[in-house]
Amino acid sequence: MPQLFINNNLSVTSSETVKLLSMLTMLCTLPMATVESEQCFFTLERIKTFLRNTIGQERLFAFAMLSIEKPFINNIVNFNERAINHFSNKDRRVDLKFKTFEKIYFD
Repeated sequence: MPQLFINNNLSVTSSETVKLLSMLTMLCTLPMATVESEQCFFTLERIKTFLRNTIGQERLFAFAMLSIEKPFINNIVNFNERAINHFSNKDRRVDLKFKTFEKIYFD
């Protein structure tokens, strides 16, 4: 912006320059057109839908495999306990493990 003033011999103190600066500021702060914002939101929705469907397909596949391989899974010792321990040990926002506390004796 300063280079523009120097090249065109504009003074920052002139009223026309102040008006020009305020108009440029308003132009730069105008929001994008409605069509552009709608296209952005539509693209975001398509991405979210794709992710939801992909996650659903992965879960569906996992449940199908568990159902198909049920005789094999039933032969695994402590399968349910091992599966619960596996997923409860992962980092989560909520602690999913049941903790047993030692008895505290007060004197």
